[in-house]
Order: sequence, then C-alpha cells, then structure tokens
Amino acid sequence: MKIIIVGAGISGLASYLNLKKFLPEPLSGEPHTIIIYESHQPSKDDAGNPTSDISAGGGLGVSPNGISELEKLDPELRDAVVAQGFPTRGMQMRNSWGWILGCVDTSYSGSGKLQQTVMSRRQGIWKCLKDKVPSDALITGRKVTGVRRGENGKSTVVFADGQTDSADVVIGADGVKSVIKDFVVGDGYQPHYEGLAGVGGWMPSSKLPSQPENCIWKAPNAPVVMTFGAEGFFGYSPADSGKKLSDAEFALPEYGSEAMWWSSFEETEEPKDTKNFDKNLIREQLIERHKNWKDPVVQDCIRNAEISLFLPSWVTPELPKWHNDGVVLIGDAAHALPTSSGQGVSQCLEDAHALSYLLAHYLRSSYVKTTQDTPALTEAEAVELAARKYTTMRKPRVKRILHQAQRMAGFKKKQGVIGQWFTYLFLKILFKFMPASWQNYLYTYDVEAEAQRVIGMADEEYAKAYAASL
Repeated sequence: MKIIIVGAGISGLASYLNLKKFLPEPLSGEPHTIIIYESHQPSKDDAGNPTSDISAGGGLGVSPNGISELEKLDPELRDAVVAQGFPTRGMQMRNSWGWILGCVDTSYSGSGKLQQTVMSRRQGIWKCLKDKVPSDALITGRKVTGVRRGENGKSTVVFADGQTDSADVVIGADGVKSVIKDFVVGDGYQPHYEGLAGVGGWMPSSKLPSQPENCIWKAPNAPVVMTFGAEGFFGYSPADSGKKLSDAEFALPEYGSEAMWWSSFEETEEPKDTKNFDKNLIREQLIERHKNWKDPVVQDCIRNAEISLFLPSWVTPELPKWHNDGVVLIGDAAHALPTSSGQGVSQCLEDAHALSYLLAHYLRSSYVKTTQDTPALTEAEAVELAARKYTTMRKPRVKRILHQAQRMAGFKKKQGVIGQWFTYLFLKILFKFMPASWQNYLYTYDVEAEAQRVIGMADEEYAKAYAASL
C-alpha cells in the first residue's frame, strides 16, 4: 500500500509513527510506502542552517491521556516530551481580585503509572515527534491544494504546481483550514470564528511566583495559574523544567529558564492579519483589559513580557463524516477544539492511534486467504471499513469534549457585574465539590479497548453502548 499524509504537524507525524508501528506486512513482502507532504518550507541561513521549523504556535498543555498515548506509541518519545516541558499535577484557578477559586488536578495514576499534564512549547513536542520520523519520509515545500479520484481508482492529491501523486489512502492532517476536508464533505463546512481571540508569548521563569523550597505545592496552590475576570482570561505557566525532584505529592521539577503566558478575550470582529499585527497596540489593549487585576505576575506580563502570537479561536463545525473513498480526516481537520478544552494535542494523538490500529486490523483480514484462496476483504474494502469504524468510534468522544469546552469558553468572554459574580460563584462551588474522578472519562479512555468494542459491534449498537457508558 501507499499512504499519503497531508500535513506534518502533530497529527501528521503521530499518524506516520502509529502506522509504522501497527500496519501488518502485505502478502507480497513489499513494505508499505508512507509519505508526509508539508506545504511549509523551513528557512535556512547563508550557511544552510535551519532558521525556522515547520511547527509554529505558542505554548500548550498535553493532558495525561495524551502523555499516555505517547508512552504507548514509544516510551522513549513520552520521556523526551516530558523532559523538554514542565510536568504539573495541578492548575490554580483565580479571579481578577486574586482570590483563589480552587485547584484542578491535572494528573492521573489509575493505570498504575503517574501521568501528569506537560506544559510546553508546541514546537518542543513537535520536534520530539519529528526526530522519530526518517527525513526521507517528510517532503516539505509541497503545498497540496486538493484531492480527487484518479483514473486507477486511487485517491490523487493535487499540488499547487499542478503535479499529482496517487495513493491507496490519503490522511488529511492539514489542520483547521484543511483542503482535504472539501473532498470528504464538500465546501460547506468551513471553520468558524467563535468570537474569542488570544495573544501570548514568553518570559523568564524568574518572573513566576517562587516555588516552595522542596517544590511541593499544596492545593489549591499550583505553578500553573488560570485567572478569570470580567474582561477576559489570563494564564501563565512554566514552559520547561530544570532538575527533576522526588515523586512526592504535588512534587514538581524545578523551573527551567522559560515561562509562557496567554490572554483570551472576546473579539466580535474576526482578526484579519494575525502575522503582521501591531505589538504596541496589542500591549495597550492588554494593559487596558488587565490593568486592575491584582496578580503582580499579570501586571508584569502585560507591561514587559514578549508578545509572540495573536490567534483567533477557530472551531470546525460538526462534520457529517470524516472519510470518503479512501480519504480520512484526522485531528483538527476533523474536529478543531477550543483551547479551553485542553485536549487539542491529546485528541490528535488518540485519533492517530485509533485509525492506525483499526486499519491494521482490517488489513490483516485482506491478507488472509480463505479456503477458496481469495482474500476475506480486498485492501480497498479494508480501508473503507477501518475508516468507517474510526469515525463511529471517535466522533462521540470528541463531541462530548467539544460541548464541555464550549461551556467553559463562555467564562472567557466579557461579562457584566452579575455575570462576573455568577462565574466566580459557579467556579468556586465546582472546584470545591468536584469529585476527584470528574475527569476520568478523559484520562481512562483506552483506544485499543474501544477499537475492539467497535470492531465487535454494529455501528448503531456501539453508539448506544458508548452513550450508556457516560
């Protein structure tokens, strides 16, 4: 088989690695061909040294279920991601007056091994994945403009220069503004701006609140701070770590050199130019929004910290399907989630695992001969069945996460006095009485167990079983 992956972000790289891990060897003995096409061309200086990477973006957090996915894929990969970031077991929630509303546990050990949320530069996680992908499997500077059905019955990707390439499977990992999506569902499902924008950047970790001497944070205190106010939302966190310490309760690494900050706010008009924005104007707006907030770290950030990013928040409308005739959508191309979900990277990793596992399962059937010496399935039938089961399995989980995130995103929009007090009261009660197991549906999800369930059930039966398990 030949498989083309469009997009070399986290989804595309994770898809490649999972496919290489799970796909069975075909009867011919010839290895599968897997190619990643990426439109971005890393720039180089006069000496030929790279001056930019494919991955852009700011900071993020990878939740315990995402870290668990990395470990299942490759323990060395998981360790590399943890080592380059800052693992944390908790996030402190505040209001703009500095009152602590509570602490959210961001770790999970139900599987027998502690997995913590890892705060990091997006680029750092991307590089850990890229280092595992052979250089000849990733072709940069090749912009895909669409996909069509070829004369040989295979899917054909079309490049900006008019050239084409065909494959048995095309995986659209090309993000929220996916061009592959148009082949799958038509052009009526463009991402929509959800009325929130964000700015963010970097600062020295010395600007953060001092860590306890033993680095043990007792809840509701935590090194990652999220603040809700009438004018929006502000967060800050360590972005990397120094020397690792003991694994005691809420023990964390020492700070590394870098910290990250981000601010989300309501912006009715969609920002048009998010690359060449006026940093002085953004800083004036930051100061105006947050000038009365009591946290000294926030005050230092809005006046002095580096401003690196200005990003509108895009959400993909619910798609009627994620696959069509050998073409499958994955990650943000299928379901861009709001930043308030905290699950963007983790769901991409789950998608890649699920699709590869199911594809491998059904391809094995196509490589097994029956007594009539014919395959139980053709390769094309195996691909179609795997894609359908992948969609059946993944859509309800992502939909649930989306709905919960949209409720939380509302707290980041501008509010009047009554709305502000309602938000603080609601969050205070939520964090005080929230059971420790409230996020178990996120962290206990087992991709391969769910894949086996969906394999053994009719699609409608699985949908009912999944709904009953919530």
